[in-house]
Amino acid sequence: MGGAIGRVSPSSGVEAQNLTEDQPMLFISEVRIKLWTPRDAGDPLRAYAKVVLNRGVAIQDLRVIEGDTGIFVSMPSHKIQDHCPFCNTKNFVAAACCEKCHATLDPDRAPRDRRGRPKVYADLVFPINQASRNMFNDAVIPAYYYEVMLADRPGYVCTYDEPIDHCDCPQETRLEFVLAQPNGRSHGPRLVWKGSARSPYLRRAARLSMRL
Repeated sequence: MGGAIGRVSPSSGVEAQNLTEDQPMLFISEVRIKLWTPRDAGDPLRAYAKVVLNRGVAIQDLRVIEGDTGIFVSMPSHKIQDHCPFCNTKNFVAAACCEKCHATLDPDRAPRDRRGRPKVYADLVFPINQASRNMFNDAVIPAYYYEVMLADRPGYVCTYDEPIDHCDCPQETRLEFVLAQPNGRSHGPRLVWKGSARSPYLRRAARLSMRL
């Protein structure tokens, strides 16, 4: 399963705050979601996300995870590897034996984080302060809930992997999706659209959200 979400602009409150005057404002201009069907009851992954920063840089393979405290966003990462001491082949630090020579490897060789926990994955892209982390959460989590609602509608189409083109989206376009509290007629979060949509794509997204 997968799909697309309307564009999220600086007006939707997903800017990184606490920047100095000489630093450029960082904001998420678009979010796309690809829903994931869990393989088993213990699979916490719910979706993949792709975000566009400042209408110019795309980051993909963010993950929407359901943890013990709720939904959160995990940044793109890769497995940390080291070399086999016998044949020099690279292996995942959590691997028990070498994939080439099958020699037994030290099970406690993974590097440790500040809390002393084994670190087996390294983020490729990551926020360096809480304001930036909140920016990702405030954009991706509402987009995920919106995508879940869209996926239940007839004619739902995944556009997560379609090319990203901002040529039809003027800088002054404002499209905001707000994660609202459940009302008396619903039993879960709902998304409300507000703002102005100036391109056909955005107007269509607005109409869809208003009908949810």
